[in-house]
Amino acid sequence: FGLTFSPIEAFVTAIAFAGLSLYGYTTKRDLSGFGGFFMMASIGIIVAILINAFFVQSSMMSLIVSIITVLLFVASVLSYGLSFSALAMCAFAVVTMPLLLIDLRLQRLPNKLTYSLALTGLVVALAQYIATGDAGHLLAAILSGLIPFVAFFLLALFSGGGMGLGDVKLAGGLGLALGVTAWQSSFAAFVIAFLLGGVVAAALLVLRRAGRKHQIPFGPYLIAGAWISYLGGPILQQALLSLWIR
Repeated sequence: FGLTFSPIEAFVTAIAFAGLSLYGYTTKRDLSGFGGFFMMASIGIIVAILINAFFVQSSMMSLIVSIITVLLFVASVLSYGLSFSALAMCAFAVVTMPLLLIDLRLQRLPNKLTYSLALTGLVVALAQYIATGDAGHLLAAILSGLIPFVAFFLLALFSGGGMGLGDVKLAGGLGLALGVTAWQSSFAAFVIAFLLGGVVAAALLVLRRAGRKHQIPFGPYLIAGAWISYLGGPILQQALLSLWIR
């Protein structure tokens, strides 16, 4: 199994990235209102991916979803402008589709992708500290990756194979990338991931598409939770946070 991209797809993606980035840099319009739209579109695309993986299994749909997702995640940068948080999530956008498709089909998350995400998130967090001098924000970003890494490692250790080490490494890198924005963004992502995973697992059991001992890849829910949290913004993050902290 491998992921391949045609020259045409790569060219279209590059042109779209250049055009949207140039527009976001030069326009004087307030693009922050696009966050909600992109969040709902992301939810729709993630649902389409899961339906395709478990029910339809169409290679053409995978290609279409791949192209739309790349363009969507590039366009989502317009909502946040040129910032360190957008830079960290751009790195996440690069590995989003490969991680999704590989985990759904092979139930593994390659080290090259998870390590690259974690390393890029750390570099961006350090660059943000150098630019702003905000040591508190740097510490929060690091803890946003470290705490999920430890928590998922303990889950993998005591779950009897229910959680893989790939999920552990993805949780750490994903949390760090989101922590560049805010620790609340990381917290909300994991809450959403577990909610989505629980709902889908229950649906698969009811529809008899999976048994109680059937292993369901958790990476897609981590990825979906991350994008929903990031695009949902502070309002969604604070709403989820208020469920635990009053």
